[in-house]
Amino acid sequence: MTVEARFVGPVDRLLFMKTIPTLRGLDTELLATIARSLEERTYAQGDVVFRSGELADRMCVVVSGRIAQTHAGKPFASTAPGDTVGLLHALADNDELGATAEVDTLALEYAMDPFFDLYEEHFALLQNTIVQLARYQRGLLEHVADGSVRSSWSSDQAMAIPSRDLDVVERLVLLSRGEVFRNIGIGALSLLAQALKQESYPSGTAIWERGDRAGHLDLLLSGEVRAQWESGSFVARPGYPLGSVETLARQDRWYDATALGDVVVLRGDHETLFDVLEDDFDVAMDFVGAMARGILRSASRFVDQAGPMDSPFQFLMGSPAEDHG
Repeated sequence: MTVEARFVGPVDRLLFMKTIPTLRGLDTELLATIARSLEERTYAQGDVVFRSGELADRMCVVVSGRIAQTHAGKPFASTAPGDTVGLLHALADNDELGATAEVDTLALEYAMDPFFDLYEEHFALLQNTIVQLARYQRGLLEHVADGSVRSSWSSDQAMAIPSRDLDVVERLVLLSRGEVFRNIGIGALSLLAQALKQESYPSGTAIWERGDRAGHLDLLLSGEVRAQWESGSFVARPGYPLGSVETLARQDRWYDATALGDVVVLRGDHETLFDVLEDDFDVAMDFVGAMARGILRSASRFVDQAGPMDSPFQFLMGSPAEDHG
């Protein structure tokens, strides 16, 4: 069966682009550039959109209809108009995406290679993607983090933290142990290490409360922190970047954070990180790839608990969140 083609005009494309989470807030000129390069595709019910075992070479934005996704051979999500298929797996360099049209579907598609070129030419697009990925991860964590112990370092990576402030070399060693910063070059990592501020919290300190503005993240060096929200809690241990998700997402704190015993952290802000990423595109793409892989892990846990997601971006992100800039 062949789906009847329907031309989506330039104005309709531009208006539609403004509804896509990854493209929210971008200037009209850049949106128009993307809209002009989109290829209109139609899929009949049952047509394969992405085949598992092959890297996603394009992103597919659903205009009408629905696309069923699988990940690692398991039902993953049903995507509705406004949802994007393929982008997350392409960013994660993951070939476990399968996708099939549930009904006759109209989509707009953009090849990933030129989209990566746009990332390099327009940092605002890459920065916006980081913010939206963080918001996606934030929506997932509230559902999957309950009862977990979260740490980026294994026990053999632990380091005795002296009473003095760490020097730059010591900070470099610690930062490089986490997945997010593992592939960052020494120059960029040095800039980031120098920008961090060492802080200490006595046992029982309320580090922040739900609803507080998120302007920084705390990389835990020693001690534990309990994160508590209405429906759950988790314990953060050394190596965990406490508060990084909502800080990058430019959203308010979503849990109370309390020091369990004395705690030492390295504090940083998202603007410093963005400065480092803007200076080195390869570093930025490594960072985005690590974020995307983390989201896929969280989404897989969510699906294992609750079943396939229905329209995942709208479900997890809702309406555009407040942007603190």
